[in-house]
Amino acid sequence: MSRSKSTFDGLPKLTKDGKLQKSIENRNPHEEMPFAYFAALLIFCAVSIDWVVKHPPSASEFLPLERFVQRQHWILADFDTEYSMNDEKTAFDVAVVLGYRLNERTKAVDDRCSYRLKSRVEHAIERFCYRKVENVMFSGASPSPRKKKKNEEDVVISEAEAMFKYAVEIIAKAPKVRGRHEETYRCPIERETFVPLERGDGFRSYVGRDSKNVSFKWVLEENSYSTRDNAEKSLLLAKEHGWKSIVVSTSHFHQFRAKRVFKKVISNEKELKGANIELKMLKQTREAELMRYLPKDGSERTTEFFIAEFEFFRELLAIAYYKLIRNWI
Repeated sequence: MSRSKSTFDGLPKLTKDGKLQKSIENRNPHEEMPFAYFAALLIFCAVSIDWVVKHPPSASEFLPLERFVQRQHWILADFDTEYSMNDEKTAFDVAVVLGYRLNERTKAVDDRCSYRLKSRVEHAIERFCYRKVENVMFSGASPSPRKKKKNEEDVVISEAEAMFKYAVEIIAKAPKVRGRHEETYRCPIERETFVPLERGDGFRSYVGRDSKNVSFKWVLEENSYSTRDNAEKSLLLAKEHGWKSIVVSTSHFHQFRAKRVFKKVISNEKELKGANIELKMLKQTREAELMRYLPKDGSERTTEFFIAEFEFFRELLAIAYYKLIRNWI
């Protein structure tokens, strides 16, 4: 009488010496899984990733991965910074705002400053308005022009000019201040107060008068394509104007390299030796609030997240290049 097939028949069987039968040892479980399972899994992963990229989660604050990237940037921040509005220290002669990539997703000239570049400008202009900085310098050259489409006009401006236009917009709309800072607060300042000064060496500068009728100067340094160029050209311009105390406004992830490059130029440049230049990095208090610039949802927020992660690893490579190959820091 034949025995009916049992569900235990497919289990591994042992020989008398405790080893698996050869038929079981050579058995490949993946051969029993239909190929359709793999295809379905791949399709599901592709659709899920595509949906997340196009429909990122809505949030009014940092998401966990965004907070992680923010902490990465803080690793490279300089903690010996200058920011307090309440100290009695004499104001810095000039704030140097370092350039950053422009926003190429818009054709509007007045909206070319990217999110992080706006943050750099705002921190410098805030100190300027409270008279903690007497003058401002914007340092950054023109980016490479994009490939134009037919019948498309594309205006390419320098990072310095984009920052200047945004800064003028800020001080023109600045609110009035009452209270303890009323005597020193110098904004708002009308656009018409800026008078351009002609120069023959490729630099532009503007002289203006604030609400207290005190003159100031804003300089556009438009020939820098790297942090090294920023340091050399801005420091030489500062010496030319007699500015000896400098505060540099740049993002957290860029402060480590920027500070060391500036100090290296000060110590090595013949024209700067003996100048007794005081250098500080400007604390970026709004870096932790960067998400207030970004939309609460949409692909733009996802794009900015990947840009921030890319900037961190790119900065690590730049530090290694500046230190090991170029000896600039």
